[in-house]
Amino acid sequence: MTIDEYLSQFKEEISLDEYFTLEEIRFKKKKNFGSSDWVELIKSQELKCYYCNTDLRLIQQLIMAKVIMPRKRGNYGYSGLHFELDHKNFNVNDNSPSNLVASCYFCNNDRSNLISDVIYKNYLGKARRSAFQELFDSLNFEQRDSIRHHLKGQN
Repeated sequence: MTIDEYLSQFKEEISLDEYFTLEEIRFKKKKNFGSSDWVELIKSQELKCYYCNTDLRLIQQLIMAKVIMPRKRGNYGYSGLHFELDHKNFNVNDNSPSNLVASCYFCNNDRSNLISDVIYKNYLGKARRSAFQELFDSLNFEQRDSIRHHLKGQN
């Protein structure tokens, strides 16, 4: 699948309620953490990445405009337009609420298992947020209330 084919799945803007419903469907395949817990985590973070504090809708707008690019994953998908579940202490078996956060792909990939959550959030996350915001502002984009999801129309 090409990047254009992938992005075409995200053309329609939807309400937050519909987004959360679709996220529950998308997340059901994850182990040891419920899909309703995932949605509550995203809501508790107010649709913002735990590390860079950037709103996912802003990140989606930058990706849809091809200012930043998602990463190809396998033959049919890309990462970047949805949050990812991150374990702050790097232990994927520790699914305690205090260890799990919703992270944008860019922070999750950059942090990997190399930088502590505290250092990343307090230093590198702030720089990423500033960079994303400057890009967004330089393009005169307006923050939207709606969001996008690739499962729209597929369920």
